[in-house]
Amino acid sequence: MQRIKANFQNVDRAVEFLRKGGVLIHPTDTCYGMAADITNQNAVEKIHLLKQMSLHKPMSILVSDTSMLKQYGKTNQKIDDIVKKYLPGALTLIIPKTQNVPQHYAEGKSSIGIRIPDDSLSLEICKRLGKPLTTTSANLTGQIQAYSSDEVANYFEDQDVLFFDGGLLKKQKPSTIIKVKEDGFEIIRQGDLFIHNLDENIT
Repeated sequence: MQRIKANFQNVDRAVEFLRKGGVLIHPTDTCYGMAADITNQNAVEKIHLLKQMSLHKPMSILVSDTSMLKQYGKTNQKIDDIVKKYLPGALTLIIPKTQNVPQHYAEGKSSIGIRIPDDSLSLEICKRLGKPLTTTSANLTGQIQAYSSDEVANYFEDQDVLFFDGGLLKKQKPSTIIKVKEDGFEIIRQGDLFIHNLDENIT
């Protein structure tokens, strides 16, 4: 595991590592996450292997802004209202995917989870890369999320990854996940962002 300090001066190093097909572990607005260029199939598969996660289990994507979100996810007025109200933030939207999503990513799925995190470094990395990143917690499948440098090292010290070390993170629950359905919305996972009635909250 290579380790560099998580700051804006080191963003270009992180981006170059991603461009070469590497896996980046970085702080987010929830916990430490694992990022790879979603267009690089080998890098995506490497995350599955590192996490000991099934290759068939889909991962959400991290985008830098609303414009990139619309390139990879199909929206309508109601979705646009949710995005405007809650993003950037600890919310993952599951919406229909566009043809820009690589065939190997979320294969066999008609929708995809998309996040715009409330974390300036994550957004800057994604912006400079110019492509979405994988977004998944930096831990082994079934184990607890990592919030400290020691926890990250415990999982991945001997692995070929770049650790964007942000020190001890404030413990937050994983993002709230909302799935868009034809007849409304379904809360798949409730995180710290509490949304009781989506329709009421966006009026």
